[in-house]
Amino acid sequence: MVVAICLGTAADLALMGHYGSLPQYLPFALCGLGVAAAGVGSSKPAKNGRRFIWGVIGVMTLGAIFGLWEHIEHNYLFEAEIRPNAVLTELIREAVQGASPVLAPGALLLVSAMLALAQYESPKAT
Repeated sequence: MVVAICLGTAADLALMGHYGSLPQYLPFALCGLGVAAAGVGSSKPAKNGRRFIWGVIGVMTLGAIFGLWEHIEHNYLFEAEIRPNAVLTELIREAVQGASPVLAPGALLLVSAMLALAQYESPKAT
């Protein structure tokens, strides 16, 4: 699932032309890290492999939060510029639902949660 979400997200971003500035390349790198972490996690990873996966989880979580912030901020500033007399609640709603969707950063947050859950080992039955 992690690989499918990462590849689908990267393909969607590429089709939308999500490149042109350095921060716009970040989700592509995070998707690559997600695929790499899934590959390491598909085998019984050694201690260093588990550290790599947890590192990817941390980086991906921070990157997803940064992406959410960027999208919401750009949507808010755009709406505030074109509707200077709008009420704050309207601007906030448009910031979340606006032209820059929060789905892609949300998908990366989902991937990091899935990777973290995959690291959980259930207690052995006795």
